[in-house]
Amino acid sequence: MRQHIDHSQSMELMSDHLRGVTARSLDLLKAIDGAIEALVMTRKEMEALRDAFQGLHAKIIELDVPICEKSTIGYLEQAQDSLTATYSLLLPGLEAARKAPELKHDDGVVEAYEETIESVTSLNETIELVRWSILEHNADLEGPHKPQIMRDASAIDDFLDSL
Repeated sequence: MRQHIDHSQSMELMSDHLRGVTARSLDLLKAIDGAIEALVMTRKEMEALRDAFQGLHAKIIELDVPICEKSTIGYLEQAQDSLTATYSLLLPGLEAARKAPELKHDDGVVEAYEETIESVTSLNETIELVRWSILEHNADLEGPHKPQIMRDASAIDDFLDSL
């Protein structure tokens, strides 16, 4: 048996359909905006930290006293470990955004992920530069070392323990 749909029923069905499409689209747009906002905030934080570390790097060169390596290098390495973890979290998001059929190229999600990942990488590289600058700075301040002749294994162990 065939159902006959009159004009008003047809308009009501069309209206219901459009409300569903519009609601979904608004939800998607809100999700896109939220994702981009979070990524931009993360990127700006990474860039601000990078700038701060670049300033620190410039100051290291001017110092004429050694920098405590034990704690400083440890903290820098912890920061790099955190950045590695952040990078690892961002990569799957980037891949998901690239593959998401509901996202368009001009939505900006993929670009926001790429820029954020680049900022994490740049901060990590800057921290590495600071880390090596501290080590090199301290080595330069130490000056030349007197060669030591080590005649047995215990002398070698004692020397290594003193480092």
